[in-house]
Amino acid sequence: MSDPISPGHGLVFAGGCPRSGLSVLRRLLTADRRIHCGSDTGIAASIAMQWDAFASQLAGLHEESFDLPPEAVRANMAGLIDDLLGAPLKHYPDARVVEKTPQNLITFERLATLLPGARFLHVVRDGRDVVHSLLERDWRDRDNRPLAYVTRPEAAMEYWSQMVEKGLEVEERIGRRRILRVRYEALVRQPADMLGRIQRFLALEPRRITRFNHAVEWSGLERDSLPALNGPISLKHLRRGRALDPLMGERQKSLMKALRAR
Repeated sequence: MSDPISPGHGLVFAGGCPRSGLSVLRRLLTADRRIHCGSDTGIAASIAMQWDAFASQLAGLHEESFDLPPEAVRANMAGLIDDLLGAPLKHYPDARVVEKTPQNLITFERLATLLPGARFLHVVRDGRDVVHSLLERDWRDRDNRPLAYVTRPEAAMEYWSQMVEKGLEVEERIGRRRILRVRYEALVRQPADMLGRIQRFLALEPRRITRFNHAVEWSGLERDSLPALNGPISLKHLRRGRALDPLMGERQKSLMKALRAR
């Protein structure tokens, strides 16, 4: 990867629209013992947004009152992420630590600035299948009301569209050297090949791994995801949303075409 002294060296942030395949990605990555991928934490995204809030809301207060120029604030925030997530790297400096909170996607660009040594995985999936899966969720807000994008197909498709648009925009800004697009369909159809591609992207010596059936307790996951993750990798979740074709307008068709472009 990059120079070991570069902030974020060894850290990898995965993100994408929820239900796009981040848990399947975790399963593949943990088959390689050099890659540490745990449950969602939201730590990096929260710190990146706090750093952004400091810059936009406090203006020059840190420098004027605390003798902390902007670069010092950035370095402090980067160090905090490194310390919180990079503990395994102190013992295994050649390993990679992957944090896979879906909402990381929103802060990829900030994280890329904070941590110039970090890499990014943008996980994507057919929008119809994402919507189908979202509508099976029972996610609620703080007032126990169902979220719009798990109850209304149109809202779910809009949510997917916005997340994909953000992801494609960030891909262009960060650049292919630092961000890799990972398609759910490739993860389940060619898991060994996809893992090899990710290994190369993370500057790890490729190791052909074909066994992904290690049954463990996957902490940090919804319980209804456990049977699928502990069984054989399956194609049965492909094309489950094909009945949602009427929701695919020109905007969505254009996004689907863009996702297949690489």
